[in-house]
Amino acid sequence: MVTKSYSEPLDDIERAQIEIDFSAGSITIDSLSPTSPNFVEANSEVRNSQQTMKVKFHQQDGEGNLYLSPANQQFWGEGGIRWEVSLTRNIPLAINIKSAASDMNLDFSKLKVTELRLDVDVGNYKVTMPSSAGTTHAYIEADVANIEVTIPDKVAARIQVDADLSATDIDKRRFPQQGDYYVSPDFDSAQNRIELEIDSDVGRVQVR
Repeated sequence: MVTKSYSEPLDDIERAQIEIDFSAGSITIDSLSPTSPNFVEANSEVRNSQQTMKVKFHQQDGEGNLYLSPANQQFWGEGGIRWEVSLTRNIPLAINIKSAASDMNLDFSKLKVTELRLDVDVGNYKVTMPSSAGTTHAYIEADVANIEVTIPDKVAARIQVDADLSATDIDKRRFPQQGDYYVSPDFDSAQNRIELEIDSDVGRVQVR
């Protein structure tokens, strides 16, 4: 597979807003090493000699704004494409991801993701939440999808699931049910915690 690389230095970025619009294929998001000088490093598949990722980036008043979107889709041919994105673990991040049909492996465990929105249509999605980001507000909306969310050990969570026709599997030992929520016993006092809302129409939702 031929890929095209992109990177952006961290420089004096103190926080960042990241928006990813991914149409079809597979995408992996994880963290850079703690000593990396970069804000982002990305590899995107080249299809029929055409790059598949369009990048927009600007920085102002210490905030970085990154937008990744599909490019040259008329040259993709059959099947989706592959992206790999690695982000700095050294600043707070707000991440918004949209996808039509894809397989995603999103490992935020070492990232300081304070806000996450995942809006997806069809596919399989594995999401590992941050382990040391303070409070993370996360919202996942899915049409026909299998969603697997992992809450790291020693991270508390308050979870609300609107499953419609989806099958649900919530670890009630870690997150006992309290009315419409599943809540860690130490949620109010936890240093690191996840506020998670999932709205799924059809498919499967697992939180562990």
